[in-house]
Amino acid sequence: MSKRMLRRWWFWVVLVVVVVVVAYIVWGAWPPKRPTNVPKGAVYVATAKIGFWDYCKFDPVQRTDHCQIFFTDGSILSEDDFLPYDGGTAVGADELKIDPHTHFADLDRIILRNGRILLPKSRYDDEKKFWDGMCRNWRAPDHSRARDAGINRFWDNLCRNSSVSSK
Repeated sequence: MSKRMLRRWWFWVVLVVVVVVVAYIVWGAWPPKRPTNVPKGAVYVATAKIGFWDYCKFDPVQRTDHCQIFFTDGSILSEDDFLPYDGGTAVGADELKIDPHTHFADLDRIILRNGRILLPKSRYDDEKKFWDGMCRNWRAPDHSRARDAGINRFWDNLCRNSSVSSK
């Protein structure tokens, strides 16, 4: 292969890689189109495998955080009053800011920007037991920390507010 052909070949390889990377960044940076039945204040949360529309609203009369989790097509996956994992009453409107960049959100939990987790009231006891077990494992002396500082911050913040011990 001549030097000229080799340069052309590398040019096309680099061009294709650049186009693929740019396309991934551009199309991956925007959430899908919001379905008409999803409230305007809903936040698109792209998790590791799938994305959801999360919407929470504080009801000052009943003092509850009522949340809905929608699939990307607009179907409701979960609707309930949600309670903070770390205990206490409703979070309140000023703290009720959903984190769109977390990979820990799911059908049974909403992650807020301040690191707090909201769990559905109807399944609160079961979900709390699950998260208590996760924190117990995280606090275990032989647990090796993740390499990702963001993951470590998430778990440290979550488990700092947990009532479980490492025993």
